[in-house]
Amino acid sequence: MGYNALVDDAHLSPVEIEEAVIASCIIDASVVPEVVNIIWSSDFSHRRCRVVYEAILRLHYRGDPIDQITVWVDMRDHGTVTDDNACMAYLSRVISILPTSVHGPYYATLVHDYAQRRKQVQEGCKLVKDAYKGSSHNRKRFDGVEL
Repeated sequence: MGYNALVDDAHLSPVEIEEAVIASCIIDASVVPEVVNIIWSSDFSHRRCRVVYEAILRLHYRGDPIDQITVWVDMRDHGTVTDDNACMAYLSRVISILPTSVHGPYYATLVHDYAQRRKQVQEGCKLVKDAYKGSSHNRKRFDGVEL
């Protein structure tokens, strides 16, 4: 596998897990305080899931109710919705496939774990790329490492 393919693969995590997090938060806002202690919006690799989660965060920190309508309105007010019907259809689909919100914090842990793996792969790829370039700052990174 080449460098570019490895980095491209590193950006992805299963969208279903990310959607399970946002669906859990929309179905039952009581899971949000626990979820926000586990993941950051930057942990999401899929933009659509990230912008929905950011809307959930804004609502949570303002103390506003969190449901499909309030998330949609917040996203629209922040300019992240380009098509109202498509956004509502997406939120409806995401909510409809999750049978319960009880596992939301567990799903958040999975999203966080994937984010950490992506960071590790990206750092490893940078090391390899720098090593091929003959970068001198790699010497510090490898101090104490047996080769």
